[in-house]
Amino acid sequence: MAWTAPATWSTAQVVTAADLNAQLRDNMSVLQEKAFNVVFDGAGAALTTDMYVDVIVPIKMDIAEYTAVANQVGVFNCDIWRQAWSSDFSSDSFVDSDDSITASAPILIDSDNPTSRQDTTLSGWTKGLAADDILRFQLETITNIKKVTISMRLNVS
Repeated sequence: MAWTAPATWSTAQVVTAADLNAQLRDNMSVLQEKAFNVVFDGAGAALTTDMYVDVIVPIKMDIAEYTAVANQVGVFNCDIWRQAWSSDFSSDSFVDSDDSITASAPILIDSDNPTSRQDTTLSGWTKGLAADDILRFQLETITNIKKVTISMRLNVS
């Protein structure tokens, strides 16, 4: 859905439901879309499976889709783990894959999609995120790729 330039209404103009939907409902939906990027960059060296990126979720949101793009052909498998915020959070808070939100469908670049992949279905994923959840993007498998950018699109819920 794209933004519609706001209309200038005139006196005695009849405003239809379609007008209001385009001007209010659809534009409000566009404003509710959010995104962030996670970048794994080996600075010219190969990425390794001990790499991870933590992201703090600022407000309650639902994951809508991801797009992953690699700098070269290879294999990239990234799981996302979630923990609720706590004042004693540490890197060790993520103890195992029971915290995974991707079920059996992690972010994956492979021979079927050798440099990029987009998923708008997110089958089996836990899509709902609470404010202050901590997401860990954890590399599970990596071969030949030196840089990957993951773009996450979300909707405010």
